[in-house]
Amino acid sequence: MKQLSFILAALLFAVLNVYSQEEPASAVPLTETYYLEQLLNNPACNSLALSLGASGSGMPTCAGVDNNDVWISTTATYQGSKYSLETSNFDAVIYVYDASFNLIACENSNGANAGEEIWVTDLVAGDNYYIRVHSFDGSAGDFTLCGWYLPRSELRNGWSPYPSGDSAPLGYRVTEWTKRRNYAPYNNLIQGTRWEFTNVDTGVITQYEITGNNGNLTLSLLDDMCFGQSYTVRVQVRVDDHWCGYGESLPLLTEAEPTTRLQDGYGGNTYGVSSNIKVNFVGPDQLIEWRFTSNNGAEVLQHFSTSSTISMDEIACIRYNRIYTVEVRVTYCGQTGPWSDADFLIISPLPYTRVTDQYCNTVQFPGATLFTEFINVADQYAWQIAEIDPDDPLLTPVAPAIVTYSPSTNLYLLPLGLEWGKTYRIGVKPFLGFTGDCDTFQEGDYGQFCSITIGDPSALMAPPMLSATDDETGELIQGTDEQLELLAYPNPMSSGDILKLQVKGTSLSPDARLKVFSGNGMVLIDDLVSNFLQGNTIELMSSSNWARGMYFVQVQDARKSLSTNVLLK
Repeated sequence: MKQLSFILAALLFAVLNVYSQEEPASAVPLTETYYLEQLLNNPACNSLALSLGASGSGMPTCAGVDNNDVWISTTATYQGSKYSLETSNFDAVIYVYDASFNLIACENSNGANAGEEIWVTDLVAGDNYYIRVHSFDGSAGDFTLCGWYLPRSELRNGWSPYPSGDSAPLGYRVTEWTKRRNYAPYNNLIQGTRWEFTNVDTGVITQYEITGNNGNLTLSLLDDMCFGQSYTVRVQVRVDDHWCGYGESLPLLTEAEPTTRLQDGYGGNTYGVSSNIKVNFVGPDQLIEWRFTSNNGAEVLQHFSTSSTISMDEIACIRYNRIYTVEVRVTYCGQTGPWSDADFLIISPLPYTRVTDQYCNTVQFPGATLFTEFINVADQYAWQIAEIDPDDPLLTPVAPAIVTYSPSTNLYLLPLGLEWGKTYRIGVKPFLGFTGDCDTFQEGDYGQFCSITIGDPSALMAPPMLSATDDETGELIQGTDEQLELLAYPNPMSSGDILKLQVKGTSLSPDARLKVFSGNGMVLIDDLVSNFLQGNTIELMSSSNWARGMYFVQVQDARKSLSTNVLLK
């Protein structure tokens, strides 16, 4: 063993002795300048003016012959350096070696009298290196050499092994981002960033590049990034179309499992039927499970969503005027995290509703349809109709009320058997919990009652009318003529049918108009008949939003007015 050590020592001495016969032992020191400063402000570099030697050092060449090399020494500031050689009288070959004379890089690409530049990115900060120069053909010549150290890249302070300020369990959520160091005032010189993550357990290496000077990386962009894993991460930047070398590898830890919770400001508040509540976003493929508990744990509601925001009306069987504790958990990246700490919120009372204002204090015919205000969470609406004295401002019922239920916001009056000439008060309240798996329903309150009067249905059944002008007086006179008639078919009609009208016993002037009125007197159509003519027939399609009931149709020109009634069933 001692003999082997002696032999190795002798060989090392011999090798170093060979090299020291030439320039390595007396290499000229070179001080490097920061390359970003050169790009931004173009300061003069710490250049060396040198001449090629008279003989070679015997080192292997990557191009040409070695009989006149020169050696320069330098110490790496960061991981990457650029060396620029300028000459006008020979074809240069340039090399970079480590302190043990292992070749790192060589360059001879520009030809005679053009100089060379060489970029190296695998240096170790603080280590010594050698630069060697000779001519391709062994000729002599002068040159200058500049050295630039490239920007070092690494994670910003406080971002390894997890972001500063993170609370237990420590680690990154995969939708968080990590940050490299900032290069102000040189930020705009950075053309891109390359991140390299090595999974400590599997050894899998993942790289991701970002163009431009953005220094943040969202971890969910990496395909294999998941929870409960340990990584080492290093980063490098691109400047002047060259990557500058990876910085130090640092540990990076992800959370043991995915977590979420109600966003700040959403717990402890009161929410109505369409209010939104939010949890912290985890990832684009997240599945959020919500748990609402009330009545001392006797009632538990669950809701699933892929969005971080839900509206209260999305939660089946939610009870209003109640306090709930709320917990959330998330499934992401194939893992389901724990329930969050319980928070609480208050649900406001179920809102009241009422008949829409346009129907209050009006005359309605038995075939009319009334509408109420829409409530997001209502499954049904209860309508209460009671006869009142039309002169009673308090709307006090004078007969038992009729209560009927509707799953929609409209009520068709005809089946109720209301008597014409009488006045009724009408109120509506919403119900919740009739649908789904809800055990019980919950009812709201009646809104403001209002009155309607039922009109004489015979007023809608008047015979066709003839209007004419007296030739002597010019006054408008009205009368009936059994030979004049407005025919309508089909009658009754269904929603979506095409209603056809024909005028019998007379012709219409070009300015004749068509009018259609609803049972409560609302004008639905008022237009020229010519816009609806198909040959000798007037055709119109009932709108899909027409309610069931009786409609009044009128055709009129300057001399005559014909009308009929159509029932939409």
